[in-house]
Amino acid sequence: MRPASACNPSGAPFMATWSSFFSVIGSAAAALLGLLFVVISINAPATLGPGQDHSRRLAEQVFQNYLAALWIALLNLIPDTPLATLGKLTLLITLIWVAWALVRLYQGMTGEGSVQYRLRSLRLHMGSLIGYSMLTLSALHMALSGEDERDWFAFAVIVLMFSATRVSWQFLVRIARANADGS
Repeated sequence: MRPASACNPSGAPFMATWSSFFSVIGSAAAALLGLLFVVISINAPATLGPGQDHSRRLAEQVFQNYLAALWIALLNLIPDTPLATLGKLTLLITLIWVAWALVRLYQGMTGEGSVQYRLRSLRLHMGSLIGYSMLTLSALHMALSGEDERDWFAFAVIVLMFSATRVSWQFLVRIARANADGS
């Protein structure tokens, strides 16, 4: 990869080329996180009520992915952070998210439901797990080598955002069905 002082082909410092990307990702993640709070608040019984474990896990997964994208963006926008430090911070936070994601996946795979339900649960978690794996490996490499891995951070954040959006859709469909059944 590139050393911290490297320039892109246009001659601009490498971080300057990433600041716009991470600003946009951070803004998008924050806005979508806010919308998620609104949806959950308006539909609290269908999301957090008794017997709504699956909806709650979907909401948690979306929340976690958007929060991860926001944190990665914020960490990458802190000026003059040594790459090894950025790697260590990202690795620490990502490992916490991985543990949370694995607990949620375990709950989805061992809870009540058919094999088809369990496979759907696994599919819904795959995007998150891929994104967190990308973050973990690139953060570990950055922490140990001090080499710039922000391009892999960007790819991982894109995967997390797409995964969160896909799961958000499933979450909204589930809420709509719960509201229709309750009417």
